[in-house]
Amino acid sequence: MHLADTAEQAKRDVAHGMAHIEEHRAHATRTADIDYDDLDGFVDLVNTSGSGVVGTADMAVAQIERLIEKSGGFGTYLLMGHDWADWPATQRSFEIFMQKVAPHFTGQIVATRAAYDDIIGSGFVNADITVRAQEAAIARYEQEVAASG
Repeated sequence: MHLADTAEQAKRDVAHGMAHIEEHRAHATRTADIDYDDLDGFVDLVNTSGSGVVGTADMAVAQIERLIEKSGGFGTYLLMGHDWADWPATQRSFEIFMQKVAPHFTGQIVATRAAYDDIIGSGFVNADITVRAQEAAIARYEQEVAASG
């Protein structure tokens, strides 16, 4: 996997070395006939075949969920260390995985997601309550200022 904030950024990132590394691997392990010079086509093949992900955290979550569904479940998902992208982009990919993908599967995001869904599902009730509370606080403050002055 190589993840970035957008699929377009991930594709730009892997232009650094993905084709070279995967072509090298193809000479060691037989693969399908792939045009490594067509980065767009190669990235699309990786994403649509399920052999990897070059894209976003949401794409990574969807891929792992497909693997869980297909396999019946597993305990560990390993990321292959490779030089598809330069080091800063690779570090960012690892950060995205740990911040946005792993919590989806460890349950760490359940409470946060439920709270978010509650707020969004309530429409603007909470915003209206906040505005009324702010207006009341301002009115009290203005009364206090007027009474002391």
